[in-house]
Amino acid sequence: MNISVLQTLVDLAKSRSTAAANQLAREMSIHQEGINKLSMLSDFKDDYRVRLQDKMMAGLTVSELNNFQAFIAKLDVAIYQQEKSTHQLLESVETAKKQWQDCEKKLLTFETLMKRAQNKVLAIEAKIDQKLTDEFASRRYAL
Repeated sequence: MNISVLQTLVDLAKSRSTAAANQLAREMSIHQEGINKLSMLSDFKDDYRVRLQDKMMAGLTVSELNNFQAFIAKLDVAIYQQEKSTHQLLESVETAKKQWQDCEKKLLTFETLMKRAQNKVLAIEAKIDQKLTDEFASRRYAL
């Protein structure tokens, strides 16, 4: 295969690999944000439970207890939804990672083909040089 064609393929594969790496970085960042939100919700629920326990020790009305319990239930729903979202985000990270790995594999393949083609050209050039050297030497001794 022509070296210039291979170089074009290598350049294109590098470009695609870079784009895939950038996408992977974005997906990882979004996933991390999801983890942070989940942690924040869990911490808030824990704090709210502590507040409920403190209020229960000090005494609270049935209405206040119902409000606390309703709010904790809403936090449980939010935590569940965030866990689900975080799991989906992790799947997106895994998909982006596989795409990046596939791009890297293609890049490596094209680079290997390029090196082989370059080595083939160098071997041909070396043979031509050797042939010219041999012809020059044989002419020199023939005179």
